[in-house]
Amino acid sequence: MSWILLGVVALIVVWLIMAYNTLVALRQRTRQAFSDIDVQLKQRHDLVPNLIETVKGYAAHERGTLDAVIQARNAAISAQARGPGDQAVAEAALGASLGKLFALAEAYPDLKANQNFIELQNELSELENKIAAARRFFNNSVAEYNAARESVPAAFFAPSMGFQPMEFFNLEEGERKAVHQTPQGEVLIHARAARKPDPRRGSPCCAHTDCRRTFRPIACGRSCCWRASSCCCAC
Repeated sequence: MSWILLGVVALIVVWLIMAYNTLVALRQRTRQAFSDIDVQLKQRHDLVPNLIETVKGYAAHERGTLDAVIQARNAAISAQARGPGDQAVAEAALGASLGKLFALAEAYPDLKANQNFIELQNELSELENKIAAARRFFNNSVAEYNAARESVPAAFFAPSMGFQPMEFFNLEEGERKAVHQTPQGEVLIHARAARKPDPRRGSPCCAHTDCRRTFRPIACGRSCCWRASSCCCAC
């Protein structure tokens, strides 16, 4: 009887150790995912001064718009120490101010044709795609970590051992669109290769990033389909 009791205790201990190790691994992955976002955001912050100087050469009297971008950049840098939630809000404000700056270029043909301005706009556009991908991975990691933290047996020991819930990084969709604005005011839809989907999970697999906002499920044989106005994606 004592051996059975010892065996049960040993199984419980192993179960707890496995749950603890799982939480550690998920937390580490989430922190690494956030570091990837942080790297991309810092690159965007570094591009803003160059963009401001370029615009000044053609529209120095647009002081209000330029100051708004500078203030939004400074606020975004300051928000880095306050966590993903506050940082996402500040980055959305920066994106909105950048959108107004690019819209300002409509009134200055020479600025629109400036090679340095075009290159900076393209770099920012590419960074937005990278930020969006890193943000999705981070939010998925946070969801998995929080779910594991709240499940049994982790729920019994996680709070007391420092495993606190993590915030999502939810950048506004409109903020990403603003940076991709073309001279005609249209939004550039940047198609990029989607991660290979797991057919058992039924996740969307559209390569067009902007399609994700308007997905609606429809019947599609054995698998799920997602259809939007500009694309159809089967999982």
